[in-house]
Amino acid sequence: MKNSIKHVIGYVALKRQFSSEEMLIALYAGLLTYRNVTAGPSVNPMDYMFSTKHLTSLTTAYGYPLYMKLHLPKLAPTFAWLSKCMISSTFGLYQGTMQDCIDKKTDGLEVIMELHCAINELVEAMPKQIEVKVNRLAFQQTKASSLGKRTESIMTSETLA
Repeated sequence: MKNSIKHVIGYVALKRQFSSEEMLIALYAGLLTYRNVTAGPSVNPMDYMFSTKHLTSLTTAYGYPLYMKLHLPKLAPTFAWLSKCMISSTFGLYQGTMQDCIDKKTDGLEVIMELHCAINELVEAMPKQIEVKVNRLAFQQTKASSLGKRTESIMTSETLA
């Protein structure tokens, strides 16, 4: 019962924050951010982890499944699957890096490359009217996920503390 109430309250909060179009923009931008960061020269799992936060903060929010079921039912399973794959592949890459195991790192990177193909297919089907907004938000999120911005954030928070 308590969990159901949290999901209903979460749904209301998401509905107030996002129209269906705004949610689509945020979801597609999260995918593009992940793809942009993981397609770059870095194979640092920390970079990858920070790039997943934009999408996973939505897909793990209370009320998200209800929001998607009511407002974007056709896309709900796709975004849920991609979010889970992003997290698990990033974790696998992190484990391989920490254990210095080339096989685990290679497996993680192979899954990430497969995710790129799935993301590319989904982005090609994206409604054209939101493309500019999605790209703009993805650029901002990619920039915010960079090592320089993360370091700046840490330094600023330590200065303020």
